[in-house]
Amino acid sequence: MNYFLRRAGALFLLLTLLPGGHQRGWSQVAPGPSAAGRSTSVDARIDQLQNALSLAPATDTARVRVLNALADAYTAFAPLSAVRCARQAVNLARRLDDQRGETIALTRLSAGLRATGNPTVALTLSERALQVALALPFPAAAAAARHGLGAAYLQQGAPRAALPYLAQARAQALATADSTLLARTLASTADAYARLRAPDSALPYVRRALAIHRRLADPVAEADDHALLGELLTAAGRRDSARWAFRAAIRQAQNPPVPLVISRACLGLARLWQAAGRSDSALTYAHRALEASRNGRDLAGQGTAASLLADLHDNRREPALAYAFLRQASASRDSLTAQRLQAQQAALALTETLRAREQADRFARAQAQREQKLFLGFGAALAVAASLLILWQTRRRRREAQRLVEASTRRQRGSSTAQILTDLHDTRVQLRHTQRLASLGEVAAGVVHEMQEALRNMQDDTASSEELLTELTHELTQPNAVAPTALVSLAALLMAMEQNLQKMALHGRRADRLTRTVLRYANPSAGEHSATDLNALCEEFLRLAYHSLRALHPAFHAELRTTFAPNLPLVPAAGQDVGRVLLALFANAFYALRQRQRADASFQPCIQVTTRSLLAADTGAATGIEIRVRDNGPGIPAAVQPKIFEPFFTTKPPGEGTGLGLAQAHDTIVGAHRGTLTVESEEGAFTEFVVTLPVAG
Repeated sequence: MNYFLRRAGALFLLLTLLPGGHQRGWSQVAPGPSAAGRSTSVDARIDQLQNALSLAPATDTARVRVLNALADAYTAFAPLSAVRCARQAVNLARRLDDQRGETIALTRLSAGLRATGNPTVALTLSERALQVALALPFPAAAAAARHGLGAAYLQQGAPRAALPYLAQARAQALATADSTLLARTLASTADAYARLRAPDSALPYVRRALAIHRRLADPVAEADDHALLGELLTAAGRRDSARWAFRAAIRQAQNPPVPLVISRACLGLARLWQAAGRSDSALTYAHRALEASRNGRDLAGQGTAASLLADLHDNRREPALAYAFLRQASASRDSLTAQRLQAQQAALALTETLRAREQADRFARAQAQREQKLFLGFGAALAVAASLLILWQTRRRRREAQRLVEASTRRQRGSSTAQILTDLHDTRVQLRHTQRLASLGEVAAGVVHEMQEALRNMQDDTASSEELLTELTHELTQPNAVAPTALVSLAALLMAMEQNLQKMALHGRRADRLTRTVLRYANPSAGEHSATDLNALCEEFLRLAYHSLRALHPAFHAELRTTFAPNLPLVPAAGQDVGRVLLALFANAFYALRQRQRADASFQPCIQVTTRSLLAADTGAATGIEIRVRDNGPGIPAAVQPKIFEPFFTTKPPGEGTGLGLAQAHDTIVGAHRGTLTVESEEGAFTEFVVTLPVAG
């Protein structure tokens, strides 16, 4: 009884959540109004679908439909969750032999993979969905699969290959009077012609899609169409009309708020103003695009907006801000790469499972057909015995086929696992290289700030020396220039000039040291260990990290306390690598201090850096060096502390951290230098990182 009540409840919720769910048409397959427009009511819809999922029986087609609806809801803003739900729907539909549900699930999975940037696997799944839909037949799902194939080819950069599939999907949508699918295929066709640099051919399609969405009273999709129209008008050189279209997209995407459309339109306006030489307006819209991308959790949009901001600040000769936004763009791309890799691994595993099952089915069917042909010539008297023999043989062959498939699957899984591990290693090497470049950006921002200060001081000393020379020349031209009182005045002037020259030489050496710092850290370390002064290294990178942050946030101030042990022994170490470790620790400390200061205006930030020698208990000789970096920031929760040295783990928002800084720091200290790196923290009080390095190489 409980089973039937649960199933009835799940079906009722499903019919209320899926538009047109009582029909057998495309309403079971098509996603919501627009992939970009699920930002306001999506939470409520997901809560309702999760409730329906909890009521649906574990082995029922209703559960397949709820999982498909969840995958649709997640696609726009959480593509990895969409991939997970679609995989569950595919597996359950195959176990239940629900081919319609499997076709829809494959279409949902393909859409999720496209959203994560994996068009190749998405293409394979869309082809599989089209095969199943044509075999059923299921015309609406076939049209959706053709649209998915076209979208995947577009994402792969092959618009000519996409156009035939989009034309077939458009014809099917016209035949079935499916306005939603028709508008989607029209917009995709416009995108294809835009990629072929034929904006005049693309404009009629996007205008037709815009008219359909306006007739359907779908403001979210209409806003998305306006953004695409703005891009096409920009490519056609009609800048005034493009600005109107982008502004219309922003206006329509305000209520309900659609961050992805706002980001896309603001980027278009920023590029238009940049081309017109209006850098202030371009900066305003680029910042709005970055903010909207963050609100929509769009890593690709964040990277594009940050790159544009870096270019704009570079043109305005603001190198510190340009480096900062370039670092943000790099972090967004790294996070996006990690997300795509996770989705690709999940899709590869599912593809292998589907391939193995298809092989098992084909093998079993071929064996059954061969065995049936062997016994067709027997007479009616042996019909019963022949049937029993066929049944026995079929079961035995199927068991053998299953055994062979399982062995093949194990071999394929081992091969795929090795390939995945190789890809992971290559990705990790690339991310480490990117992290090193981001570290260089942090160093360069501080160097630019200090270089400007050194040059400003040299200019002041030069001006002062010019005044002293003028005064000295005046004194020498006086008739009593050799008088004792005049000689005292001349000596004072010469001493002042000597002091100015000494200051100028000091600032020159400082600028030279800063330049060599950038050149040294611009090149990858070869890992050579040499005698290193850790006190000087700590002082240098503490100052660089502080000035780098203040270059971006001039209002931020913190108290810097240093307690360096005198006569600290030199340590055999790779100076560049240890410097990057210190820079990562200092940058994290200043980030935490600024976060706490933003939450509490009365908070007084403070960072303490301490060095000391570690002495042997028996001989009193120095065995190692200890460096402590302590801040009075918000602290690290106890549940998080065991994970902070794991690769890709970060507590920062997407686009602000890759999760590689502390992981690489731990590898550098523990692996390359045989030291230790630990953390001590109390939430709401402090965080202290402790680095120890051995004195003996």
